[in-house]
Amino acid sequence: MANCRSNFPSTNRNGPWGGCIGAAKDIIAVPRRLESITIRSGWVIDSLEFSYISEDGRRHTNGPWGGDGGNKQTICLGPTEFIKEVSGTTGTYEDKVVVRSLKFVTNMCTYGPFGREQCGGTSFFSYGTVVGFHGRSGNYLDSIGTYTV
Repeated sequence: MANCRSNFPSTNRNGPWGGCIGAAKDIIAVPRRLESITIRSGWVIDSLEFSYISEDGRRHTNGPWGGDGGNKQTICLGPTEFIKEVSGTTGTYEDKVVVRSLKFVTNMCTYGPFGREQCGGTSFFSYGTVVGFHGRSGNYLDSIGTYTV
């Protein structure tokens, strides 16, 4: 797992994992807590959208990062629920490296996997309390990274 210094001193920036095509995506405020994640997926992760509470108490929504294909599913985290692990796979689709699958493990249950793993794809893991995401997207979610505390 790649850990880099974050623009937000109270967080760790992990990743990104996946391809380098598509527009860079990031959050704008220091994240404190994830509230919800919406994923569109089929053969790959088509898009990611999420809402978080920043350190100043404001709610922010980012995305959708990617296209509008696939099936839409929303995870609404309970007031004491937090994501402690994000894992998935990356691989080629339509001649580009994209995020093929995602799974979220909270302190209460597991959501996913979403999308489909590719035989010979690359696995990735991010551990720690996940409070936000960064990455790249075009027609699909090209790459994903996490912010953890």
